[in-house]
Amino acid sequence: MIHFRLGTRIALWSACVVAAGMLACGTAGALYVHHKERIELDEDLAAAAKQFFRDWRHYGGKTFDWSHNEKLVRTWFPTTSSAIVVEVIDRHGRVLYRSRSVDDDFLRDVRSGFRSITHRGTHWRVGVFEKDGVTLRIGGDLQEVNELAQELAMTYFVTMPIVLVCVLVGSRLIARKALSPIREIADFAEHITAQGLGQRIPVPPARDEIRRLSTVLNETFDRLEKSFHQANRFSADASHELKTPLTVLRTSVEALLRSPTLDLENQQGLSSILEDTKRLSAITESLLLLSRADAGKLKLDLQPGDLAELVALCADDAGILFEEQGIELERELPTTAAALLDRPRLSQVLMNLLDNALKYNSPKGRVRIALVAEDSTWEVRVANTGPGIPKEHVARLFTRFFRGEHSSEIPGQGLGLSLSRELARAHHGDLVLVESEPGWTRFVLILPKLPPAETPANRELSVRAG
Repeated sequence: MIHFRLGTRIALWSACVVAAGMLACGTAGALYVHHKERIELDEDLAAAAKQFFRDWRHYGGKTFDWSHNEKLVRTWFPTTSSAIVVEVIDRHGRVLYRSRSVDDDFLRDVRSGFRSITHRGTHWRVGVFEKDGVTLRIGGDLQEVNELAQELAMTYFVTMPIVLVCVLVGSRLIARKALSPIREIADFAEHITAQGLGQRIPVPPARDEIRRLSTVLNETFDRLEKSFHQANRFSADASHELKTPLTVLRTSVEALLRSPTLDLENQQGLSSILEDTKRLSAITESLLLLSRADAGKLKLDLQPGDLAELVALCADDAGILFEEQGIELERELPTTAAALLDRPRLSQVLMNLLDNALKYNSPKGRVRIALVAEDSTWEVRVANTGPGIPKEHVARLFTRFFRGEHSSEIPGQGLGLSLSRELARAHHGDLVLVESEPGWTRFVLILPKLPPAETPANRELSVRAG
């Protein structure tokens, strides 16, 4: 199905309305002209009949000899624009006079008044007049009447394409002009993000629909900004308030676990409590970071560093778990890769990707991590075997707290990918899913390269030169 823009649809609908109007006007005009011309022909026929009866009475009336005065009878009918045929009969049905072009009784089909008939492909308008026992049937050719109506209709149809082109062009220009304020509003609203909710659409001075639309949108943005700040404040405050008691709780549990008098059963219970406390602490920390990212206050300590070294260290840490699970880890890393890094936060992203590659892998599967140089970026590609991500889940993969049905039995809170993407973007990069099918899934972490003048090696050389 073809979808046109609003301006194009307005132009097309305008052209359709004009076309329908021209068809209606052309048809109505042709019918009106035909009707008007037919009435004029009827009047001409009635005038000819009146002259006929006047001349007939003048030349004797009932005693007029029809058989010897054919030339005289023909002079009784005035010359008209249409061809005229005549038939005169008496009260007994005998033909007293008939035009030479009438070779049969087709005029007798009309008994009274005016009728339109067709005879041998010719259209006639026939009127019947009676006086003093004589009946006059007089017919006029409708060819000129029909041709005039057809010419009028044809004029409409011939000029219609030209008019439609003008309407299309004109209505398209008018629609573009009329919709330009809406496009400006859309462009402005499109750039209002979570970090700039305080921006508002300029309200035009004219009191029209555009002003009302701007006002309604601004009021909506006011409500959204208020709700967003309230939710963000609640998330940040709740995470902050939970952080301290959870830390105290974890410290206390760890101290109890170190007690020499603790029996095995209580030790297992406290270990379970400690794991749950650590999981709650991780969720609280993630929520706190996400709330800062939403508010545009996620600040990282970006320093020049070696991305290849950091990726190798994270791979070493994850490799221990991979060996326990029987998962093969493949690496493809360059010797060095200069980039601006917040090492703790970027390590968190890399470990989350490697952890997901482990959790959602196949038994005895493999994981491949590669660091590839592109034009101006580094790409950390983390791929793994496994069932893949269902297509219906891909669009919501980075949504907070989203977990697919296939992963309900796997530990997690649905915050890892969302937080990893926010941290990647805070590094002026991004995290994307580039491939997911049964058997192979691949994520790519994109980070900008460090300009050569700012690499650690070059800085050390410049310090020594200085």
